[in-house]
Amino acid sequence: MIRILALLLTTSLISSYPLLAQYEEGSEEWRVLFSEGEADTLVKPDEIVFFLSIETSHLDIDSAQAEYEKKMEKLTELTKKMKIKEEDIRMDLLDIEPENLLHGSDGTDFNPRAFSSSSDEPELKKYYVMRSITLTLRDQSKYTSFLSGLLRLGIEMRRSPLYRVSNSDAIRDTLSLRAIRNARQRAETLAHELGMKVADPIRVGQADWYDASSYSSYSPYNNSYGGYSNPEGQRSLLTPDRISFSLSVSVTFQIVPE
Repeated sequence: MIRILALLLTTSLISSYPLLAQYEEGSEEWRVLFSEGEADTLVKPDEIVFFLSIETSHLDIDSAQAEYEKKMEKLTELTKKMKIKEEDIRMDLLDIEPENLLHGSDGTDFNPRAFSSSSDEPELKKYYVMRSITLTLRDQSKYTSFLSGLLRLGIEMRRSPLYRVSNSDAIRDTLSLRAIRNARQRAETLAHELGMKVADPIRVGQADWYDASSYSSYSPYNNSYGGYSNPEGQRSLLTPDRISFSLSVSVTFQIVPE
């Protein structure tokens, strides 16, 4: 009995579709064709983003801050030499963290206070001064000089440099149009094989924008192959000075007899 009811329900749903289409459109049942279109391009990046970390440490908090200030001054001199604008420099808040090295009678044989029996002695701490900085270099010819300058200053990179483009929106718009045209061409080819022709598009699906950057995936600073948004692209192994962007769309077309 359950199978009979399920069969009747399925039959009623199938038979109701033409009536619904005819009612909504005022015409015969629509025949549709689903097609996917793709487009890609290679672009030379015009921005290189560096993710830096300045960190100093000392038993004296003032000395730790003074060492940080020296590194920061040298980094500022380097950015001016590379003609990096202020708007291309982003910094988070300066962070200071203490680390307990010795408390009371705790210690080691290498510490003068290792065998102290007084638990009232003050704590021995080490202070870390840290700041994360993001810099955007817009002149690729200065990449090697800037990188070597950072290494000389002892400034660490939190991850590998990121290559990207500044006009990603325009690239996406162009690829969207190309992908839609590609979807129509594919639909026309398939429809012709079926003795049909493509009429108006009924629906254009949201574009899938592939922009996972792995341009510098071989750098020793890179810890992952993660993806990033919008302006980044994927490294082309055949053209290492370019990054690739890909976009795909799904389009539903109405098809009619030829």
